[in-house]
Amino acid sequence: AALYGGVVAADDLCHRTTPPHCLSFAQFIAHQERHLEALLDSKSLFPVTYIRDMLADTMHDCMGIVRTEKGLAEGIDAVEYYQSIAGRLRYDSSVSMYANYSLTGILATAHASLSCAMARKESRGAHYRDDMPQSKDEYEYATLVSYDDGSYRTWLDKEQDYES
Repeated sequence: AALYGGVVAADDLCHRTTPPHCLSFAQFIAHQERHLEALLDSKSLFPVTYIRDMLADTMHDCMGIVRTEKGLAEGIDAVEYYQSIAGRLRYDSSVSMYANYSLTGILATAHASLSCAMARKESRGAHYRDDMPQSKDEYEYATLVSYDDGSYRTWLDKEQDYES
């Protein structure tokens, strides 16, 4: 999944008409150090691990094997809320630094997964939409998702660009 996602991301970047904002490696490291210092100084009531636990519950409740559009929408709303506060949460010294630092990436992955599940208006394979129990030929393709400037876009890979 990681290799596939990397290929999709690289292909998406290569086909952009305008390049994404790029930093030199030194600028990137300096930016990350400032971000880390701000998080370590946070005065939030909740540690990162609290949001990670809430996210696990959200994904279990909203994106289990049996899903509904309503549940998926609730999951997306919850993840968007978690994303809105992620940068202000207190780092938890009782867990590894990676567990703290990886929260934004985990939230982005959760949002992408929920968005893809929402876009698929059918039941297929091991994932069952209680509100849409039938499989539909129009959804037989891989669901792709991209993220750009705060918005997610999903589409079906009907040309099978990423499946070949």
